[in-house]
Amino acid sequence: MSEKRPGFLGDAAGIVDDAWDRLAEGAARGRHAFHTPVLATLDVGGGPTARTVVLRGASRADRRLLCHSDARAPKVLGLLERPAAAWVFYDAAAKVQVRASTRVTVHRFDALADRQWEATGASSRRCYLAAAPPGVATADGGPSPNLPPAVRGRVPEPEETLAGRGRFAVIAAEVLALDVLHLHHEGHRRVRIRYGEELPEPAFVEP
Repeated sequence: MSEKRPGFLGDAAGIVDDAWDRLAEGAARGRHAFHTPVLATLDVGGGPTARTVVLRGASRADRRLLCHSDARAPKVLGLLERPAAAWVFYDAAAKVQVRASTRVTVHRFDALADRQWEATGASSRRCYLAAAPPGVATADGGPSPNLPPAVRGRVPEPEETLAGRGRFAVIAAEVLALDVLHLHHEGHRRVRIRYGEELPEPAFVEP
């Protein structure tokens, strides 16, 4: 939800609770502001790179965030070499920013990837039918949908998407730290929590 909620009027723990609630809502609701965060990683050359992704899962119990990708994408290749990523979520209406520092694993042919594939609609699965890897130059130098002609302009049947299963990857990110910022004209409020400690405690920090 985009409204200001009681979590930001209370203590540091309440603000962290509110942040996890927003992340869960972002994964579940396509129109939520947290549904499309920015994911920042290092590429294979060690340079910074960032892009918008779709949040596909958020679990406080597992301290895990999920998104999907073509397994051939540069971000996946970079994460296989340097499995660290930062996520930035921002709700402009609520003036809430959440940043997550994470450690990443890439899943392709395991139970997690199977579950995520089964939960993905055919319109999204269609992306994984692309013959060319994301980011490569087009054959003729012009724009390209990078989709087989048979599925352009329509949602394929589920069985038509099975050829894309081998290109499907799940990026699973273990949250190591959260930084939550609420912007307000009477004074900003910022909380940080690091999960590496045995009993992590959220704390207010200067905004």
